[in-house]
Order: sequence, then C-alpha cells, then structure tokens
Amino acid sequence: MNYALLRTIMVGAMLVAPVTARAAVHAQIALLSETDEPRPGSTFLVGFRIVPDPGWHGYWSNPGDSGIPPTIQWTAPGLRFGTLLHPAPTLLKVSGVTSYVHSGAHILLARVRAPSTLRPGSSLPIQARLIWATCSASLCVSQRTMLRLNLRVGDGSPNSSATILKLAAQRLPRPLAESRFHAREGIVVMDVPGSAQVDPAKAIFFPSTNGLLDGTSLRLRFAPGRIQIFGRQSGILPSHIRGVLTDGTKSYALSFRR
Repeated sequence: MNYALLRTIMVGAMLVAPVTARAAVHAQIALLSETDEPRPGSTFLVGFRIVPDPGWHGYWSNPGDSGIPPTIQWTAPGLRFGTLLHPAPTLLKVSGVTSYVHSGAHILLARVRAPSTLRPGSSLPIQARLIWATCSASLCVSQRTMLRLNLRVGDGSPNSSATILKLAAQRLPRPLAESRFHAREGIVVMDVPGSAQVDPAKAIFFPSTNGLLDGTSLRLRFAPGRIQIFGRQSGILPSHIRGVLTDGTKSYALSFRR
C-alpha cells in the first residue's frame, strides 16, 4: 500500500460471517455463483457484488497512489479458482493524489474449474476470505470479510444469479493482441492495436502495475488508424507493460512488449 495520502485514516475492521451476503462498513457485499449445482468437469463463474454507500468507492487491482487492492483466499476442496477479474476502473484525484477506483456497484469475478472426479449429489462448500477497502474522500476502512456458499454437485443448471454474473463477464475489458512499447529519455511510448475503438475525449489508460509510470503524466495521442499512449517512466521497466484502456463504455485489456 502507498501512504501518499497522509490525511487518509485507515480504520481496521474484521468482519466474519458464514453467509453469502452481509452489510460491511459503508458497503453491501454478496458472494454469488451462477449455479447452485456445478457439473463435474465444468467451469463456472462466482463473483463478489459490492455496493458502496454513496460517496464511497472500492479499488481496482492497481489502486494507484492510495488504497489497497482486493485480495482473496479461497477454501473449497477440489475446486480450482482463477484470478480475480475486475471491470475497468475510473480515475479519482483528491489533493493531487491519483487513485484507480470502482465507484458505485461493481462485481469482481473469478472462474472456477470443477474436476471431473466430483461425485454427483455431494456437498461442495466454498469459503472466501476477502481483504478489501471502502473509502471516501477523507476516510478509508480496511476490511476482512468471510463469505460462504453451500453448493452441491449436479447438472450445472443456472440459478437466479447467472444473468448478472454473465453480464459482468461480458463487460470485462476485451483482450487485444499484444503490441509494442519503447522508452527514450524517460518517456515511454505504447502503440495501441488498431482494433481499439474509444472516444478520444473520454479515453484513459490505467497501468496494471503501480510504480512503473507516473500516473499524472499519462497522455493519449490519436491519429487516423493509430492510438499511442505516452507516460513518464517512474520505475524500472519490465519486458512487458499491461493495463486497461477505457472510455467508460468500451474497455480493452492491453499488453505491450519491448
């Protein structure tokens, strides 16, 4: 975590409950699955639906200059969980501090693989320990929330949460082909694949890793059939730079290599 926002007060809160939904501090949170009866050998979606109070927000996987990214520890014998997937963030600037946040209701997804060896009819409990934060312009609350789902191995039929989770998956940043970046005299230039279609007046690039680029320096240049992202180097550059380009409606997951 970056402590650049010195006026932010971090208040620790331990929230533990063996339920699928509960009221957290300045937010509502629920753990959802698209099926109550996962089929052996299938992949299904689970997700955290987080609804912050008005004026509060959560954080993207790279929180920017302040806040903490959500992390998850799963306990579910036999199941394999993928990476926590975020929708595109929005930009928040407070007192010169730049943060990458989720404002309003949002869903963090994970894809789950059920092994083919599961026995139909057997119990399939899932326990999720989520470490996350909700913040306002002047206060942050760090939280540890325990949620559980009690599933049963079956035919994979969808439940009442299936539609909302599938819609959330459709709104994830669309991955594009890998492109190139180069750096000269501390300036990094990234060439966006030509298939990205964003509104020049609203488009923002969010780097996935904190500390590589100065967030306040990121700029986009548009030319016919070409988009370039410029930023000032603020750390040691790896062989790849990843991030999300979004205009608030369309979002793309980008990867650049030297």
